[in-house]
Amino acid sequence: MVVRRERGSPTSNSATTEHQTPPLPVSQHISTRAASSPSNRGSRHHLIGDPAGIRSYSVAHDLMLFPHEEYEDAFRDAGCVVTRVPDWPVGRSLYGGVQEGNA
Repeated sequence: MVVRRERGSPTSNSATTEHQTPPLPVSQHISTRAASSPSNRGSRHHLIGDPAGIRSYSVAHDLMLFPHEEYEDAFRDAGCVVTRVPDWPVGRSLYGGVQEGNA
């Protein structure tokens, strides 16, 4: 894309300048997942195109959910007093812990 800019007021006989603006990169991602109890593996494949060419990369995530008792036991095992906010943010609960003696 060529951008023209006028110097001075639009009514003056001033010089104009032109410069090339680089195109914005184009990005596309594809998400996949494979569920298996109790874990879920998700991967995201990215394609990025710009004037230099096309690049790609993938990112894999292993996600797991545990029973509430296991989350709470993990905080206690780490020496924390655990607080649970039920059903927040999406029905699973929010957990927080403060190390005993630092409360």
